[in-house]
Amino acid sequence: SAGRGSVWIVMGVVLGALLVETIQSGFTLLRISEFWRLFFNGFAIVVAVTIDALVTRRLQTALRRRRAEVLAARHSGIRVLGISCVTNMAAGITGKTLSAEEVFETGARVKHQFIALLRAIIPRIAASLSRD
Repeated sequence: SAGRGSVWIVMGVVLGALLVETIQSGFTLLRISEFWRLFFNGFAIVVAVTIDALVTRRLQTALRRRRAEVLAARHSGIRVLGISCVTNMAAGITGKTLSAEEVFETGARVKHQFIALLRAIIPRIAASLSRD
């Protein structure tokens, strides 16, 4: 089954298509030339790909940093478990002013799932440690 991330991707594609179609309809009503329609479509694609690349690069950088920390800990003989909740996917990318409120809202929204995850994992960790 598709995860929540897949749902957001599909929603983004649908909203993007609706936005482009709405703008194209406006171009028709305003009798804007085909050249400018094609220019807009190309520009919209370049912007979308650029934003996607920036977000992907930022996520990859964060993952590399975490990976280095985990490798250092493992090298020291420390067992590592990483759990993360991404609370603001495009932090610093969109130019939108960031707020702690967004982070707190997301945290509150996933609080019960996170607690359930910890309740499921902690007994397994304890059992694993007692076997060692």
